[in-house]
Amino acid sequence: MTSLERIITTLDKGIPDRVPVITFTNIATGNLGKQLTEYILENADAQFEYPIKEFLYNEFPIVGAKLSCDEEIMPDGFISRTYTSSHGMVFTDQYRYSAGGTYRSYRKHIFHDISIAEKILLIPYIKPENNSDFNNNIKQFCDIQDKHNTGHEFCAIIINNPLSFIAANSDPVDMSLWTVLNRDIINIYLEEITRRMSEYINYMLSIYDMNCIFILGGSEYGIPPLMSPKDFEEFVFQNDRQIIDVLHSYGKKVLIHCHGKIAGFVPRFIEMGGDGIHPLEPIGPTGDCDIRDIKDKFGRDICLVGNIQYNDFQDSKEDEMELIVSNLMDAAKRDGGFILSPACPMFHDQTTEGSISRNIRAFIDSGIKYGKY
Repeated sequence: MTSLERIITTLDKGIPDRVPVITFTNIATGNLGKQLTEYILENADAQFEYPIKEFLYNEFPIVGAKLSCDEEIMPDGFISRTYTSSHGMVFTDQYRYSAGGTYRSYRKHIFHDISIAEKILLIPYIKPENNSDFNNNIKQFCDIQDKHNTGHEFCAIIINNPLSFIAANSDPVDMSLWTVLNRDIINIYLEEITRRMSEYINYMLSIYDMNCIFILGGSEYGIPPLMSPKDFEEFVFQNDRQIIDVLHSYGKKVLIHCHGKIAGFVPRFIEMGGDGIHPLEPIGPTGDCDIRDIKDKFGRDICLVGNIQYNDFQDSKEDEMELIVSNLMDAAKRDGGFILSPACPMFHDQTTEGSISRNIRAFIDSGIKYGKY
């Protein structure tokens, strides 16, 4: 099997030739270094993510709009971005990279006031067939996808859900207040984002032959402690289900990525249409998933992807990592429908690079060893 075939078979709750072993890290970034990247490409199932800016929350939080962007590096290292629309509307944010250049911390968000949502919706909408940048982006992916769908590499497209467009671009405290005081504005914004995303995805898949899986992220913004179960139903479930329906109408597999304590939400992710759920964080400060219990209850209905925490890669010895993987395989690989993965993308800190590299290799080796069917 190729990696893509292995992943698709598993997301379909089938039994592949072995359990897929992924690092949930975009191999294209190269942030793991040449040697480790080559090791992943030679031994595991390497995830090649292709960025489509219309679907990413690190881009301007709207689909189908054309803006110019000026960046300035400030004396303290923060990057200031100024977006200007063709009609002269101006939007700004300020951020800097942390955690090995993988994640961003913001000093000023695009949504520093809820009125920004209404202002953004006034930017003229460009339909996908008229968006030359979008079409060129997809053509470039189609030109290279065969190169990256190999025996040890598969293509993935990240799509961040409508809620993440506003939640990832605002302060969590502000967002919490808006869900109480400005719920109508949030719903209007999410409804329009959902409509645009659905139209863009439908057009994209009707025109282009894309051989990849889709990873839908952002659900974590809509679960406790950030939001209530009612918020999840209104802001996540209703909108994400529409997007998944479009992807499924073209036969595409959808892996939902949602951090946090999600054990009680798994049935809703299944009803939403998710083919897989990641990362199913273990019981502890950030998670509440006993993967053996989740497997027993839901393993026939959704593919389980996970569930090794990042600190295990930092703190474990190689024999301990092997035991973690062995126990996880014993709990979740039976009857297929399981993908071995860390809870988040791997990145390096200068003080721990050696131990993380060794444990990633041990993770891969153990995954291959104990993942045979």
